[in-house]
Amino acid sequence: MSDGRNGRSEHDCVHLYSRKTTIKKVVSFIVLGLAAFLIVMSPQMLIAINLLLVVLRPQEFLLPAGTGGIVMLMLSAAAVAWIIGKKKDLSYPQLTLLTGFFLALPLSSIFSGNGGEASTALSEFFPAWLLFLVISSSIETLEQLRRFVYLLVFLTFLIAVHSIEQYYSDTAWAGAEILIENGVRRVRYLGIFHDPNDLGILFVCSLPLAYYGAREFRQSVVSFLFLAAALVIVYALYLTKSRGGMLSLGFVLMLALWRHFDFLKAAIVTGVLAVVGAGLQLRKESIGGGDQSSLDRIDGWGLGMELFQSNPLFGIGYNHYMDYYYLTAHNSLVLALSETGLVGYIFWVSFFIVLMSLLLKVSLKPEGLKLKESEPWDSLEPAQQINWIFFLSLAGYLFGSFFLSQTYTIFLFLLSAFATAAWLIAYRQYNPGEDDASAAWSIVPISMAAAAGSIVVLWLLIHILIKISY
Repeated sequence: MSDGRNGRSEHDCVHLYSRKTTIKKVVSFIVLGLAAFLIVMSPQMLIAINLLLVVLRPQEFLLPAGTGGIVMLMLSAAAVAWIIGKKKDLSYPQLTLLTGFFLALPLSSIFSGNGGEASTALSEFFPAWLLFLVISSSIETLEQLRRFVYLLVFLTFLIAVHSIEQYYSDTAWAGAEILIENGVRRVRYLGIFHDPNDLGILFVCSLPLAYYGAREFRQSVVSFLFLAAALVIVYALYLTKSRGGMLSLGFVLMLALWRHFDFLKAAIVTGVLAVVGAGLQLRKESIGGGDQSSLDRIDGWGLGMELFQSNPLFGIGYNHYMDYYYLTAHNSLVLALSETGLVGYIFWVSFFIVLMSLLLKVSLKPEGLKLKESEPWDSLEPAQQINWIFFLSLAGYLFGSFFLSQTYTIFLFLLSAFATAAWLIAYRQYNPGEDDASAAWSIVPISMAAAAGSIVVLWLLIHILIKISY
C-alpha cells in the first residue's frame, strides 16, 4: 500500500531503513577495525585523526546521520594507545590546573542546586580534558610536533577555501551556508566554528603556525605554499567580518613585530594596519560604541559580574548563564567567573597564565625581551622558535576569547595541548638531569594570585565600559 504523501510503498520504506542501518553497521565495523589497528601500530595517527575530527569535522558532512559516536570512539582509541604506551610524566602543572577546572564544573552544578546536572558537566568537558592529557604527554619530539603544526595549517586552509566558496556561492562543499546579518554576508563553518566570530579566531591562531611552516621550508617551494595558505586564511578571516578576529590579528602582529624588529616599528605598522582594517571593515561598528550589539554584550558582562557576586565560590552552575540573559556571555572570563565561581575561574585563568608564562620563558634569550632591541628569528634555537610560535597562536586565541564564549571549547584545549607539548620538549632539552617537570610548579602560586587579582581588573574594566557606553 502506497503512502499518498510521497508515493513510497511500505516495503520501500522498510528497505530504505534497512539499507541505512546496514551502512551504519559497516561504518561502525570499519571504524572499530581502524581504531584497533592504530592503537597498536600508530598512536600518533590517532592524534592526527582526532585533530581532523575536531577541526575539519568530516563526520558532519560525510558520514551517515547517527554515526557521530566516531568522535568519542577515536578519542577513546587514542586514550587506550596512550595507556599502553611508554611511561608518561604527568608532573607538569598545566595538567593539574586543567583537572582542577574539570572537577570544578560538577561542583558548580552541585553547589548551585543543580546536582542532577553534575554528570552532564563532566561528560561534556571530558573530551577536552582527555584530548589535552593524551596530546600533551604523547608528543615527544620536535619532528612529531611539526607534523601536527603542518596538518593544522592544512586543515585551516581547507576551511578558508570553504569560506571563500561559501561567500560567493552561498554554500560550499561541507554544506555550511552563508550567514546574512543586516545585509552583510559573513562566512562560517560547522560545529564549534558555526559562528563567524569563532571561525575568525581559528584563522587568527593558525597564521603564526603557517609562518612557522614557511620559515622551516624557506629553502624550498613549500615555503611559498605556506605563505599562499596564509594569504588565503587572511582573506577568509576578513570574510567573517569579525571585529574580535581583526583585533586579535592586530594583537598577534604587534607581538610578532615587537619581538623580531623593535617596539616603535611594531607600534607604527600595527597602527597603520589597524586604521586600514577599520576602513575596510564593512560592519561600521565598534567595541564599546553605541551600536546595540556592543551594548548588549557590555550589559551581559555586567550581569555576569552580578551573578558572580550572588554565588561567589562556585558560581551559578555550569551552562546556566543563559538562564539569566538571552545571549551568551561573549566573554570567556565572565562566563567562567559567573558559572564556576572563584574556584573554577582561578583554575581556568591560572592554567593559561602558567602555560603562556612557560612558553614565553623558554622562547626568550637569557637576557630577556627588551623594548628597544630586536631578536631575529634565526637567533633562536628550534625549541625556542616553536614555543614562540605557540605563544603567538594562543595569544591570538585568548585575546579573541575576551569577546567570545570560549571557556569550554575543545579546540582551545587542543591548541593548548600542542603548546604544552612544545614546552615539555624544550624543558627536557634544557633540563636533561631532571626526571620530571615538577620544578615548573614554582610558578603556580603567583599565577593563582594573579588570577584572583584579575577579577578586580575585570570588574573595573566592565564598569568603565558601562559608564562610557551610556
